[in-house]
Amino acid sequence: MFTICTLLAVLSIHQSQSACITKQAPFPKIIGGSRAATDIYQIDYHQDSDYLAVVGITYDQGLRGDTLGGVDWYPIIMAYQSTSYIWGKVFTSLFKNSFTGVAFNRLSTRLAVANFQVARYLIILDIVNGNMISANTLSVSKSYYEGVWRNLLLLDDGTIFMGDDFSVIKVSPHSMQATVYT
Repeated sequence: MFTICTLLAVLSIHQSQSACITKQAPFPKIIGGSRAATDIYQIDYHQDSDYLAVVGITYDQGLRGDTLGGVDWYPIIMAYQSTSYIWGKVFTSLFKNSFTGVAFNRLSTRLAVANFQVARYLIILDIVNGNMISANTLSVSKSYYEGVWRNLLLLDDGTIFMGDDFSVIKVSPHSMQATVYT
């Protein structure tokens, strides 16, 4: 009886292990430089294409490739595919802003990036080469930052949905008009 129970337990463990999805982005990813801090606020991973996108800020002028000093921060975006670094961008024109939201569209062809300050920047990039497809600013009623929440969604037609405290904001891609749902 003990042998039968043990055999059944082992078989049930084996079945559950084989049903697990094991595909993951290769880690670790080393992000940052040696001169100052780099903070990562959010990542997104697209399993089918094996793309990984990272957003945050950096104080490190070596990472940024400039001579602006290491006291102030600038927003960054970095993209990887499988084990390879594809591209990265530092937005020195957005001084003391933080990218805190990132999302792939379903097809994994585009990447949406946003900050969550009152002056809300919405940037859509081509994931393959980092080319900017669109960049827009809209004003919202409240500055909102919560890096651990997934509050940004990019649809294949370019529509962006984002959470903002107690409302959902829908931004239409062609007119960049925003509809607020509360």
